[in-house]
Amino acid sequence: MRAASIVLGIASVAGSDNNNLVFKNAGQLNWDPSGSSSTKTIDKITASRNTLTVVTDRDAGTKPKDFFIDGLSPDEYIGYHSRSQTPPDLNFAVTGDVSMRVGQLDLTCSDMHLGQGHIQYTTYGINNWWLGSRGCTHAGSPPGGTDFGGYVVCKCISADNEGNKANVRVKFAPTSQNEYTVTVPGLACVADESEGSWVSISAAPGTYTSTFSHSDESFTEKEVLLTLTTTFDVPLSLGNLQLSASAAASYKKTMKTQLAETKTCTITLLEGQRLWEWTYSVTSNTCGTASIASCYFHVYTIDDPAPCCLAGFETADPKVCTEPMRNLCTGE
Repeated sequence: MRAASIVLGIASVAGSDNNNLVFKNAGQLNWDPSGSSSTKTIDKITASRNTLTVVTDRDAGTKPKDFFIDGLSPDEYIGYHSRSQTPPDLNFAVTGDVSMRVGQLDLTCSDMHLGQGHIQYTTYGINNWWLGSRGCTHAGSPPGGTDFGGYVVCKCISADNEGNKANVRVKFAPTSQNEYTVTVPGLACVADESEGSWVSISAAPGTYTSTFSHSDESFTEKEVLLTLTTTFDVPLSLGNLQLSASAAASYKKTMKTQLAETKTCTITLLEGQRLWEWTYSVTSNTCGTASIASCYFHVYTIDDPAPCCLAGFETADPKVCTEPMRNLCTGE
């Protein structure tokens, strides 16, 4: 394949365009298709080395765009050099499982959505690629923001040289109109479980400040917050309380907002009081535990037992909650 075809993605063969998408840092690329939408006939889709090629004429339409975003939120995809939260009309869109080798790992990312659009970036414009999945989260810059940039972090499966499989987060960063750089950040720190609980801060009078703590420096605060997105589906433990799937998802969203928006806070503790703070912890089998204090404090007397209620549902009595099915101690 000629270098110009890879860089520009516009070589023509037998009346159709070779539309190339390059996965930089990857090799042994394979594409297992599950669907497609195009205003023109897609002649074929091939994968070779680090390049996916969709052979079809280009003609933008709403059907490919609707097909691409179907089942996704704007936080689950990204397009190169686009400030738009939703892609404009696309030339075509395809879905499928993509597998590739990055470093010493064989990666498989399921139900990936790929599409090609067109934006006025140079004198003649460019055909920019979009990428996303239900297992992705937009980071780096907010979708639809005033700045270009950002990337998506997607939930994929990895297998090492010994065949050991694990869930990993794979970063796809658009670096040109038809190229995404693929990396596996925080490879050793994949969250296996998470927990929300009340932590006793102190019973000594004084002023206290919330902090982020970790047992491994590669476990960053941003990575801990990512586990609260439903796409990463990290099991959440809340003592003896068993929330429904919808209630757990809703509470995760509330907790993520609280943790992300409230970075620092202080509180003064008086004589005879004990300070408790609601804390979110993530545990990795390889990296230990990282915790984010929520700035959600509650003060009880020094002799009171640990709070039993989910944060936001506590009362003056540490054992009595404002609503049923919110008690961490009894599960009721």
